[in-house]
Amino acid sequence: MYQPHITVIGEQLWSQLRDLAPRRSRPAHSVLLRQGNPGTHVILLDSGSTLVTLTGQSGERTLLAVRGAGELLGELAVLGSEPRSASSLRRRRAWEDLGSRPGMASSYHQLGTVAQAQGRLEDAEDWYRKALTIDEEVGNRPGTVLTFAQLGLQAEAGDDTGQALVWAIKCVALFDAIPHPMTGMGPVQLRRLTRRLGIATVENAWQQETGNPLPGPVRAYVLAEPDATDTGTD
Repeated sequence: MYQPHITVIGEQLWSQLRDLAPRRSRPAHSVLLRQGNPGTHVILLDSGSTLVTLTGQSGERTLLAVRGAGELLGELAVLGSEPRSASSLRRRRAWEDLGSRPGMASSYHQLGTVAQAQGRLEDAEDWYRKALTIDEEVGNRPGTVLTFAQLGLQAEAGDDTGQALVWAIKCVALFDAIPHPMTGMGPVQLRRLTRRLGIATVENAWQQETGNPLPGPVRAYVLAEPDATDTGTD
């Protein structure tokens, strides 16, 4: 699980580093470090929090992380003598600068994806569940179904096929059509899990999760021969 720098190096060394640096207060939304600039200095974040973002070639901004007090910012660029690979933006509390609650959920989902790619599976699940809570509260079905699918893939990667099956069913059951374009890899995963666990297990799990029998179109889909998009190991 990720730990802030103050935890890694200890409070005594952190205090010594903090005493060496000039103290500066920055307003919300100000850029602390800008992507592409040379790595000339390191920031010790003593209070508040910051968003770490990556700007793509088309100008789109991806949220990579949220860092709080007790963190070092920009140390990799200084150590590597390379341009900064991301920007750090001072944020306001309660995600006010990310806009609406669906925007918050989307950012949580992105953080889950980053944590999952880095192998921090517990952190990833925490972020996904935060996203899921908001999406379900506001009725955001596209966001909900994507998070269901991602949680299912993560559970399967951890060899928890039972939980993976639950998430895959939640994902597929949100829409009548199968495969529905909004359900991502959920239908493919449900088909893959059917081959691993058997149709009887899927039928029982579907009944338990939805309160209804397995629909005919879903049965036909999961029992069909896999196509080129149906990847994974049995």
